[in-house]
Amino acid sequence: MKKGNDTIGKKLTRSEVEDLVEIARNCHNRSRDAGAEAVAQTYLLSLHTTRSDCKMWFDAEIEKFNLIADTHNKDLNEKQERAKKFAEGKLVKNDHLNTEVSDEGLAKVYEEERESLRVIHARTSGERAAFKLFSANMRDDSSPYMPIVRYVFNFNKLVHGAMVSRYCLVLEWVHSKFKDTPNLDVEMIKDAIAAAGSFDAVVEIQREAGKTTSEAQKDAEIIRKAIAEEAKGIALGKTPVATIEMQTEKTKDGFVLLLGRVSDFGIAVLGEAETTENEIENAVSKFGKKVDVGDDRSMEFMGRVIDIANVIKDKQEIMGGADGKQKISSDRMFSLRADNDGSPHLVVSVNHADSGPVFYAKPKDLDILNIDKGPCVMFGSVRRRMEKELDDTIRRRFLTLKVNTNPKQVDGSPATSLISWDLHNRALAKAQRTTADQRFY
Repeated sequence: MKKGNDTIGKKLTRSEVEDLVEIARNCHNRSRDAGAEAVAQTYLLSLHTTRSDCKMWFDAEIEKFNLIADTHNKDLNEKQERAKKFAEGKLVKNDHLNTEVSDEGLAKVYEEERESLRVIHARTSGERAAFKLFSANMRDDSSPYMPIVRYVFNFNKLVHGAMVSRYCLVLEWVHSKFKDTPNLDVEMIKDAIAAAGSFDAVVEIQREAGKTTSEAQKDAEIIRKAIAEEAKGIALGKTPVATIEMQTEKTKDGFVLLLGRVSDFGIAVLGEAETTENEIENAVSKFGKKVDVGDDRSMEFMGRVIDIANVIKDKQEIMGGADGKQKISSDRMFSLRADNDGSPHLVVSVNHADSGPVFYAKPKDLDILNIDKGPCVMFGSVRRRMEKELDDTIRRRFLTLKVNTNPKQVDGSPATSLISWDLHNRALAKAQRTTADQRFY
């Protein structure tokens, strides 16, 4: 096998130059193949982390990953602050760097520290960012694969940002192709990436796909229209509080917005409000929000639990760990368990905290909850995703929720989780969307 450094110092023939080009290309192609396999292995791992046994392990690993970043950044900030005080001459009087020492060795150590502080203080904002470590904490705009990509490849620095984005894009593409595929393996994913062109080609394909209407945006538009249609029905069926005769210019589906003024004798109607058709539609939709037309008892119960439980703050930075001095993030939890009399109830609490509020909720209809499989806990990203789905009171009208004590995986095999919360969206089901049903383990 020819090596590039075998030719250093030699005058190369055209054939030898072409050989070097071919070697470089082969190395690049092998690196692309390795990237495809890395994605395949990571995607399969991500499927395992949705199961209860592996999920607990993965959540613990992410917590460690984040703790390393938080500890490092805290230390970095403390050093930066100390460097600033040193440069400005604001160190406390009894600081060891303000003392004169006769020991030459110790004096040398102190001088090296002073020089280190000068270097730290002289760093630009860009250089400071380069020293920072990034955690795997999810943001609203984060890819769902960001945590696993940062963890698996230890992408925790600013320079890794582009690679995190690229791997997440390819994983999202893989998920769109294989999310319902049974017996999925590495070779199937690698072959699909190769058929699409390459790792880089898939990045561009998924990037372009992101510029068009996403599946989530399509779902949101379907739900928005369903809310508007239902709200119209509610408003049309509402008995009017008063009727007046007047000419109008701007109406939408038979509705108009009026401007009124509160007076001692009631509401004085001043006339038609300056508005657009969209504003009229929004006003009608908001009017419907005040009318409770949901008929799912489980949904009503969980909705009220989430509304009240928001007083238990999530993702708050607190001091904890074995020594009580480590900065960690709290996590709101849902616990399904039996009361003293054996009846089921739901407990909302927070972990990693010495104290905090605990909320106990018991439904009027006890069959809403099921504890046949014993006490169960939901926390982390899964709990946050379910809360997000149930957060909007209007959307809840289209949802039904139930506890499933015999959950299945996509391929029909039993899930390792003892129970799941199964969510069904009637508006999406009517539009024949595959996202109509979601399962939270």
